[in-house]
Amino acid sequence: MKLNLSCYFPVEPPFFTQIIFEGNLKVDLLLREFHKRLKEEVDYDVPLRDLVLYKADVKIEPEVDLTDRVIQWLRIQPEAAKLSVLRNIKDVFTEALPNDTLHIIVANAETKELLDFVDDPQARSRIQIKKSTSPPTCHLFNPHEFCRARQAVRQTIIQPLPICSCKER
Repeated sequence: MKLNLSCYFPVEPPFFTQIIFEGNLKVDLLLREFHKRLKEEVDYDVPLRDLVLYKADVKIEPEVDLTDRVIQWLRIQPEAAKLSVLRNIKDVFTEALPNDTLHIIVANAETKELLDFVDDPQARSRIQIKKSTSPPTCHLFNPHEFCRARQAVRQTIIQPLPICSCKER
């Protein structure tokens, strides 16, 4: 039995995809397929282990406030909605799936952070602004390059600067 699952990840920007999936397969494979599409289609790099799937029944229309409604749903969702990766999909979805509904909601730490600000759009906006202005988390900066650049500036403007503790000069 094939299922056409509507999946939604309420991040900035939100990600929606439909996955046609065999009912006799495990939730783990659905999670892996969603993660693969997330990386390939929108280049959103989140560790697989950080993603959690929930069985949902949120109407897609109206789209204008879909993310807000999904976050509100996550805030009040029952613990039973959280899907175990060990379950079969056919055991999760035993009835026909309506086309106008989200069947799977995906969450991670970023979406959980938004749950505290469901009723305060300005606070949510501040979080998004803070994240966009935060320095990147990857460490492309080499401290030795900084020391070399500092020495070059020192030689150019000929001003005494404190001695660098870096061994490379």
